Amino acid sequence: MKHTYAFLLCFLIGCAVIPTSTEKNPTLLTGRIIFLGNDYVSDNGITFEGPILSDIEITLLNIATDEPLHFSSGKNGLFHANLEEGKYRIDRLYIKKTGYQNAWAYIYTNPVEKVIEIEKGKVNNVGTIHWTLKNKIHQVIQSDDSLTVKNQFAKQFSKSNWNQEEWKFASWDFEKKKEITYYIKSDNGKDSTRITIPEDMPLNVRKQIETKAKTRMNQIVIQEDTTYFIK
Repeated sequence: MKHTYAFLLCFLIGCAVIPTSTEKNPTLLTGRIIFLGNDYVSDNGITFEGPILSDIEITLLNIATDEPLHFSSGKNGLFHANLEEGKYRIDRLYIKKTGYQNAWAYIYTNPVEKVIEIEKGKVNNVGTIHWTLKNKIHQVIQSDDSLTVKNQFAKQFSKSNWNQEEWKFASWDFEKKKEITYYIKSDNGKDSTRITIPEDMPLNVRKQIETKAKTRMNQIVIQEDTTYFIK
């Protein structure tokens, strides 16, 4: 009965769960996020001007397993999530706001190729994620104020044993994809054109690119009387 009462009380007034490091839970991601809008108004009149700190939903995607991980920012924009080691991509940032007479609207963005590598057994501190929306254009950048985030975490969760664990700054980098380069050369062996595409591009799309390249080269052959080929 006591446990039920405590749960109900937390549900009604809100209780911050203290993140804890255990043998089965040895890895943490933390940081803070700030949204800054600039005169953006939804169709039903709800404004998304910043700064907005709390209740920003973050979705990460585990690149190896393709499994999503969802969590939200709390007070002062601070967020934390238990997760397994590996590479993760920011799949979506999302904000929902409620206006007059329960009208609501949302905004979101899908940052491209932002990848972080999580190290097991550490607090992976990403510093601050700055999400801006200006003239309907989204921008997501990261700043290394990891010490500020660490101090903020320690103040908000002073009883968490994560404060005694090893902390590291985790940079969100552009994903480096393997690529394939096709060389289009003249008959004297000199490079004329290069076409570089991602290695994971679907085969049918690659074939279309090759076909178009060959067609283009055939046209050049007719115009310049030179033989080209794709190697």
